Amino acid sequence: MAYSEQLERKSYLAGSTVVKFVGTPGFPGSIEPNVGHQYKIVKIDTAKKDVVELATGTAGEIVAGVTTTKPQYANTVVAVAHRGRVPVQAGAALTYGAYVKAGALGVAVVGTLADHIGVVVEPASAAGVLATIDLEF
Repeated sequence: MAYSEQLERKSYLAGSTVVKFVGTPGFPGSIEPNVGHQYKIVKIDTAKKDVVELATGTAGEIVAGVTTTKPQYANTVVAVAHRGRVPVQAGAALTYGAYVKAGALGVAVVGTLADHIGVVVEPASAAGVLATIDLEF
């Protein structure tokens, strides 16, 4: 089970790709599962330094960290972990000790020593499953 430990967070404004309306679980109009874009890797919007968008895995993007809240509206505050142990949504199976980097749509994929943002401490068996990583910026 994914978990978090000793997180350091920063607050940013949520860009349009980070927001996803999910509502309150069990209430009319809510989407199940009620995850939204929590535990996704985000990058700094180069035009607006206080805004984050979902990371794309493109070379040169500035990764801010992993979302720990799920913003439902644009320009609302989103907490982003930049240090510590944090859950992250896997884009594929991730094994213990693997280096991870940002992939498309903010998921974690296997990286290399040169491009990684963290190391897997709790593996994910498949895409869409939460893994736990130690962030290493």
